[in-house]
Amino acid sequence: MITSKKANLLFSLEKKTEECRYVLPNPEEVLSIELLSVSEHYQNEIFSLDINRKYLTLSKKTFQKRVQQNIVLRRIDFNAGHINPMIGYIPDDIDARTIALMKKYENKRFQKETHIHFYIEGYGEKWAFPISEFGIISTDTLDKQVKEFCKYCNIVTEIEFHQKDLLCMA
Repeated sequence: MITSKKANLLFSLEKKTEECRYVLPNPEEVLSIELLSVSEHYQNEIFSLDINRKYLTLSKKTFQKRVQQNIVLRRIDFNAGHINPMIGYIPDDIDARTIALMKKYENKRFQKETHIHFYIEGYGEKWAFPISEFGIISTDTLDKQVKEFCKYCNIVTEIEFHQKDLLCMA
């Protein structure tokens, strides 16, 4: 568990990948790309961009001797359903814009809509908002949507995504 303020700080960091070309996954597959912080003060922070045909996820990953921690900072669900919770409490360190969004979308029911989940302390990733609230454009192809999400997540590496060659698949 981390604070909302820490989650927002980690989200705002510029991130990079080791490689710049990836093959997009087929249905029922997941592509996981390791991301590293560009900031020298946060060089030990490891992130993951997970891509499948149902969602895109940016997570903070921590590997320790006894525990592996994976905190979802942001996740876009495509054409999916979700119901936001009631506001039980508001964390002390949360920003005013997120509070306003929580109030605006409290108990909101998404029905086959593309929406973005936020990590909020005490709620995890239970809160979701329309992607339009964040200037994320809904696109018609997975590779374009991934590029939009990468830009939103401050991934500075220019990444190329390609589809698998269906003729080569057995």
